[in-house]
Amino acid sequence: MSERGAMTRRTFVRQSGWLAVAAGALGVLAACTPAAPGATSGATAAPAAGKPAAGGGKLQLPTYVPPKVGTADVPGNDTIPDGWTKYPQNPVQSVATPPGDGGDVFVAGETFAPLIPIDQNTLWQQLNKAMNVKLNLNLAPFADWAFGKFQALVAGGELPDITMIPIGGVIPDLPTFLETKIQDLTPFVGGDAIKDYPNLAALPTIGWKGMVYNNKIFAVPIAQSQWYWALWGHQEVLEAHNMSWPKTAAEFRQTMKALTDPQQAKFGFEAEVGNRYAFGNTNVGGQLWPAIYGAPNNWGVSSAGKWTKDWETDQFKQGVQLAHDVYADGSFDPDTTLTTISADAAFETGKGAFRFDNALNFPNYDAGAVPIHRYQPMQNPPWKVRLAPPITGEAGGKAQYNYGIGNFGLIVLKKAPEARIKLLLKCIDYIVAPFGSAEYLIVNYGVKDQDWKQDENGNPNRTTQGLNNNIAWQGIMGGPPPVMFDPQLPQFAKDMNAALKLLQPGGAQDPTVGLYSATNQKQGFLIQTKFADGLIDIIAGRRPMSDYDQLVADWRAGGGDSIRSEFEQAYAAAQ
Repeated sequence: MSERGAMTRRTFVRQSGWLAVAAGALGVLAACTPAAPGATSGATAAPAAGKPAAGGGKLQLPTYVPPKVGTADVPGNDTIPDGWTKYPQNPVQSVATPPGDGGDVFVAGETFAPLIPIDQNTLWQQLNKAMNVKLNLNLAPFADWAFGKFQALVAGGELPDITMIPIGGVIPDLPTFLETKIQDLTPFVGGDAIKDYPNLAALPTIGWKGMVYNNKIFAVPIAQSQWYWALWGHQEVLEAHNMSWPKTAAEFRQTMKALTDPQQAKFGFEAEVGNRYAFGNTNVGGQLWPAIYGAPNNWGVSSAGKWTKDWETDQFKQGVQLAHDVYADGSFDPDTTLTTISADAAFETGKGAFRFDNALNFPNYDAGAVPIHRYQPMQNPPWKVRLAPPITGEAGGKAQYNYGIGNFGLIVLKKAPEARIKLLLKCIDYIVAPFGSAEYLIVNYGVKDQDWKQDENGNPNRTTQGLNNNIAWQGIMGGPPPVMFDPQLPQFAKDMNAALKLLQPGGAQDPTVGLYSATNQKQGFLIQTKFADGLIDIIAGRRPMSDYDQLVADWRAGGGDSIRSEFEQAYAAAQ
């Protein structure tokens, strides 16, 4: 759900998270998988539905059971989340009884904003009472958790009851770690067993695929929309210049060039710096420029089961050439300090006309006049930031959208007696209560009339106290199935639904979802970093395009061919 003021920055749907793992100094358990394309997990894909197979055989993923919260105002489909124009007026009860026994539950994870201590946090206090537990939250800032605090926690030898593991290579040999330290959840959630936890059963199946290692389910997924990154643009700027949305790569380039005015600090495109992004060519959850030309989403798979890395295709090279040309035009914001957060801020305040960003990011979609938006001044003309319609490489071509992997990380439990595991799963089941439930309001909004108030349309809106007390559960214990909702802009769900339906016909899945490559886990991040560094130099004009093929050859020799072989074997075994 996308809610006004839910979290600082990169919230798109309130319960689904958004970023890949923050790269940084490798810690005690230095790890190496791509924090960009292909940073997925799971040993083999498995069919969903039915009861767990007895005596071996293929694993049964949890049976999917839709949440019972009524009919959405703007129904979605297999990839597009349901949309709501207002919060259901009679929230359902999704949890029959409090899950806890009055005791402590210790949890470690990451946070996107400072955590108000429990003695001052009415949301936290009420949640403990409603769940009949004492939640002890050990949280680290997002930028420090994946490669630092998490490794220190693991190295200490004693895990808490519940731990959030980010996607990416934070542990070199993840299957072994899971086997030795983490509870196998297969007997508890496999097949129809998941029905003991109805809110967990409502999580999308694609998220569960990434929780499988060694043919066992080792984690609860942090549910995330497959609409991960997408192209946003300032429609009001286009209208002011009598321009239409670009339809082809050539039109896109010329539009950005026309809207660039360095003297006024206006640029055609805002992009964060660094090899995790490479000007929009190596982002997690799809890439911008290569997708315009139809490059594979991370990997392409032939009918014979042979795998081709996106970087090995002419379509990807065309995307790199386009990015190079846009850079040569001066259309990229030249600020070399831009992070995801600061690039968002630059885009939202109108410094850049276009941005490849979180696909369902509600702060982008904004009329510029919402009182509790972090940019307080009224905009003139008002913002009208919208998702761009499909763009093709050539006129008459087929546009492509590269889907994300459908999860933001793993929620794991340390090994414990059966009764304890069931209690912890019930706790997680409460936290991931779906939009439209009474529990959802408790978990995400807190105490009525203190942390939030009901507006004239019956929608919950956070007070200043509620904004401070808010806890971003998607980095801690997970979140419910994604939906699209903005309590102050009811048109959000309708507009986003229409935009996604234009992009959906070109949707391309990442075939690595549910597959595991040991080499990718151990070496993928390092060899991708080397490739991406060279890519940045080519785009910025510091190296010739003729160096591209050697970058790919180095990647193959450095481990890329081994990754390919391991994915091919895992893919074949899953068929």
